[in-house]
Amino acid sequence: MPNHFVFHYVNSWEEKNSQGEDIVILWGCSVENISLNFNEEHPFYGQNIQNVLTKMTFNMSTGKSTFEKLHPEYSVEFPVISQELMGYETRYTYLSQFHKGPPPTKDGQENMYFKGFLKYDLKN
Repeated sequence: MPNHFVFHYVNSWEEKNSQGEDIVILWGCSVENISLNFNEEHPFYGQNIQNVLTKMTFNMSTGKSTFEKLHPEYSVEFPVISQELMGYETRYTYLSQFHKGPPPTKDGQENMYFKGFLKYDLKN
């Protein structure tokens, strides 16, 4: 598994694979090029940081793991799911999508700014 950092996780649950082995599925918004230098201008805009929806699997029987980035063209954060499904298999998550660079207006630059929201189907 590559070095990475996750500010916010989507959800996690346990299931069995086709061989009957225990698997933990963990979804999060991972970033590999993190800089926590808050003195730089706009440290959280897409040009400086790229958070990607990521599926991590952990085989508890073999110790093997996988790390799969989904749609790296989108920089996303702050995932939300239905709270009664926390810890259970989840189909959908909703994510905030960052712009690729700072907004053109002063108001946009002085506030956390998102391009929009994405609904992602975790099963497909």
